[in-house]
Order: sequence, then C-alpha cells, then structure tokens
Amino acid sequence: MKTPEEERIVAVRRYLSGDPIESIYKDLGRTEQWLFKWVKRYDPTNPKWCESRSCAPHNIPNKTPMEIEKTVLSIRDRLKSANEFCGALAIQWAMEDLGYEKVISESTIKAILARYGKIESRKSSGRYKPKNIPYPKIEPNGKPN
Repeated sequence: MKTPEEERIVAVRRYLSGDPIESIYKDLGRTEQWLFKWVKRYDPTNPKWCESRSCAPHNIPNKTPMEIEKTVLSIRDRLKSANEFCGALAIQWAMEDLGYEKVISESTIKAILARYGKIESRKSSGRYKPKNIPYPKIEPNGKPN
C-alpha cells in the first residue's frame, strides 16, 4: 500500500508523461478534482509539495486575549483570598468596578476559570438515604387509608 504522498507523486508523474486523465484518477480510485488539485500544487523546486496542508485556521478571531484571562484569574484570586464570593458574576461586577470598557460575558468567565482549574466542584451528599418512614397507601378510590 502506498502512502498518500507516493500516490500523489505517481499521479502527477503520470499526468506529466501524458497518460489519459480519466485513467489516472480512476486507477487510483480518486476523483478528477483530486488529480487537478495535486497537479496545481506540483512544484519541482519544492520537495514537500506533495505533503498535506492543515485546514485549521491561522488565527482565532473570537479568542479571549491573554491579558483579559490574566485579569479574570487575578480578580478571582483576590476575591477568594478576601473570603468573598468569587464566582463568574462577582468577577464580572469587579471588572465593571475597575472600569473595563468591554466586560466579558459570564459564560466566558466560567470557561476561563474551568480552563485553569479554578472551579471547585460541589461535593454531593451521596446517594439518597431513605428515612424509613412508611408512606400512606393510596386506595383505588384515590383516598389514603
């Protein structure tokens, strides 16, 4: 079995040698679009022309700036050390008090706190424990006995 890179090289070589286009992509189990994509990318001066390119975006436009994340974390630490309420809503209020023009949403603050492991999970009391109190039986007429 050939690697994808070897398959691309073979396809482009066959195209350059003059093989019929339809036979090239059909022999490889590919589409005409795939063949022309790699013919277009072919560059004899670049040995890495046949490697896959990432489809990931080069930048993330909605990413929260690191300065804001650091501010959120420092406000939370300050509130926690003062034994005050240090949830997302309190951090949002503190940012307003500090004069930030754009205060980020509560959900964004929660996401930042979760990313840095600052959210403490509530400890549940465990499973339900019955109190061993008998409940009244309901008769077919709908009244308890």
